[in-house]
Amino acid sequence: MDSQPRLRAWGAAVLLIVTAAHTAACVALLRAGIAGLLGGRRPTPRLFGLAGALTAAGLAAGVAAFPADGRVVPGTFHLGFPAGAAALLFCGALTGAATPLLPARGLVIVVGLGAAVAGVAQVATGNPGRLLWAVNYLLYVGAAAFLYRSGCGSSA
Repeated sequence: MDSQPRLRAWGAAVLLIVTAAHTAACVALLRAGIAGLLGGRRPTPRLFGLAGALTAAGLAAGVAAFPADGRVVPGTFHLGFPAGAAALLFCGALTGAATPLLPARGLVIVVGLGAAVAGVAQVATGNPGRLLWAVNYLLYVGAAAFLYRSGCGSSA
C-alpha cells in the first residue's frame, strides 16, 4: 500500500484558489488591525466575516484535496495529515491576522479554544492518539500569536 497521501486534482485547484483569497483577506485584516492600533480605522465586521468564511472554505477545500489514506475503516470519516495540516494553517493564519485586534485575554481564549477544537476534531475524525493536533496548534499558533502580540507593543 502506498504511504503517500493521495491528492485530488480538482480539490487541489479549489484549495489553491481559496488559499489565495484567504491570504488576501488575512493580510487585509492584519493591515486594518495594525492601522487601528496606530489610530486609524478599525476593520469592518464584513472583513472579519470574509476572513472567517474563507477559513471555513479552506478547511473544506483541504478535506476535498486530500482524501483520507488507506488506513480508514470503511463507512467512517478520517481526516488525514495533509488535511489536518491545512486546517492548522488556515486557522492559524486567521488567528495571526486577528491578533492586533484582540486584547491579551481574548487572544489566550481564541488560541485555547482553537487547540481544544483541534483536539476534539482529531478524536472525532478517527485519529485518536496523543492529541498532536491540539499540541501543534498551541505550539505554532500560540507562539505566533505571542510573537505578534509582543511585536505590536500592546498590553491590552
